[in-house]
Amino acid sequence: MKKNIKILEAEKFDEIGILLYCTCDDIQQKSKEEILDWFGDATKITLAGDQEIGFSIDSICPMISFSNVGAAMIKTDLNEVPKGVFPTVGIVE
Repeated sequence: MKKNIKILEAEKFDEIGILLYCTCDDIQQKSKEEILDWFGDATKITLAGDQEIGFSIDSICPMISFSNVGAAMIKTDLNEVPKGVFPTVGIVE
């Protein structure tokens, strides 16, 4: 099943790779276990924009901020953070 997410940030770490910080209205007020369950067996993330490009998901780490905002760090097989206008919407499937 395809689910839309908001991509708030992307960072490249030399030792780890590319991490995408994502959230969605559907995962607010949820526990870490419920957030992980919402993502299910997602194996691909597609960055929406001028050119929709899909990447494999290596791992998903659910997070909850101090203000109770549900989010997730998604590690992908991206080699570089996209240049120019960064897409703020993605689709996980």
